Amino acid sequence: MKKVSKFENVEYFESNKALLLVFSCILTFILIFALLIRILNPIFVISLSALGTFIFYKSCKNRFTSVSDFRIDNEKVFVGNIIIRFEDILNYKTEFINGAVLNIKLKSGKRINLSSNNYLCKTILFENFCKSLERRIDSLENLNIERKKSAYESRTYFFITVLLTIIAIGAILFSNFSEKKMKFQTLCLIMLGISTMWAGILNRKSINSNKKIHHKSSD
Repeated sequence: MKKVSKFENVEYFESNKALLLVFSCILTFILIFALLIRILNPIFVISLSALGTFIFYKSCKNRFTSVSDFRIDNEKVFVGNIIIRFEDILNYKTEFINGAVLNIKLKSGKRINLSSNNYLCKTILFENFCKSLERRIDSLENLNIERKKSAYESRTYFFITVLLTIIAIGAILFSNFSEKKMKFQTLCLIMLGISTMWAGILNRKSINSNKKIHHKSSD
């Protein structure tokens, strides 16, 4: 029986386009800053540069984002106008943090790199597509398609995350009992970084656990 999973109006972008947008925003900030720093107060210049960069980002982000219908059946994956046969896939990798990343390498050597990020578009459909694709590939026992582990699954990443968490907690406690208090902005940045690292690890563990439950229910 042919199984078909459909995902309509999926918002995503090619990974290289996302990098181009990031570099364009950085360049915009630098240009505005360089033009105004000689004639205005530095704090005012930083504010104007940030505002100008934000306006540039909001006005350009839709040009970097694509919207297409995705479909998965027993033999192929349809990503807009791109058709990928499962038998042509050598390996793939998915990552889930602030959206999702999908990297597919074909036996021909061609690579397909797609992403969906909360800062650029609505990610839920693309995330569901990636999870459904993982389950479908796992069910294809006759094909030897390798799933490359994400960074969040490596022991090195886990130990680094634990070490940084311990250091961060130690720094916060030391700051509370010392005369020189940690700035609120610094505390927020530390908490954001640590929580993001743990979110990646826990999210991947949750996905792997759900896949095991799905396999058991399918047997």
